[in-house]
Amino acid sequence: MDVQVLEELLPRGDGSYQRLLIHLPERPRDDVPGVLWLPGVRSAARLPERDGAIVRQLIGAGDCVVVVPDCRAGGSGTCATALRDGHRALLWLRDNARWFGARTDQIAVGGTGRAGALTAALTVHARERGEVGVAFQMPLRPEPAPAVRTSRADDGRRAPRLRLVPPPAEDAALLPPAAGSGGFRGLPPTLTYSGRLDPGLDETRRYAGELRSAGVPVRFEVLPDGGRDADPDLEGRAAGLRLEWFRHAVRAYFG
Repeated sequence: MDVQVLEELLPRGDGSYQRLLIHLPERPRDDVPGVLWLPGVRSAARLPERDGAIVRQLIGAGDCVVVVPDCRAGGSGTCATALRDGHRALLWLRDNARWFGARTDQIAVGGTGRAGALTAALTVHARERGEVGVAFQMPLRPEPAPAVRTSRADDGRRAPRLRLVPPPAEDAALLPPAAGSGGFRGLPPTLTYSGRLDPGLDETRRYAGELRSAGVPVRFEVLPDGGRDADPDLEGRAAGLRLEWFRHAVRAYFG
């Protein structure tokens, strides 16, 4: 599918710039979904171009506007920088979506692997701050990095397990109070899946169960294979599930 691609540079405040790639349908329409697709978290920025095939599939399924930022992991290993980058991109999409024909009141967030874990953390962050209305999320095949751990909220309620470790003190404002004091209530409808051999399968299963118990609409699937090696059959099934649910979510959750 043919898409238009624009580039935006956002100042990070440390002298560097964050790249955003804005993907538009060849014939843009008004009032379409806006999607923030997180391409991954590495020790250095992962190029937003890496997930071009997924972006084209989403645009083909929903005539949406898809913004893909680079997200860096900080040198401390806490991934606080990645959360900051994701949050900055989310606010930019909220503030600029209308210029590209996308809605500003409801935005979808998604990512695969470590970006799946970042997706789950970012939507908790967005809910706690109340700055962006996230219509639905797709934390796909979440892969907990060393910077992801399980925990409980300080007030004794269960906090989302797929979240980032609290950042250093200077970045404390990046995470919501008590790392998600609202527990799982009020999080957006969710599609998540893992391969049978994925290292994040058990955590993803628990995460989906906690969301469901909190009344959040969830679809969770275990695909028949997994692991780090590329598996064409697995990727084909994952793509079919992703696009099927994405079409459903656009109809059901963009009011």
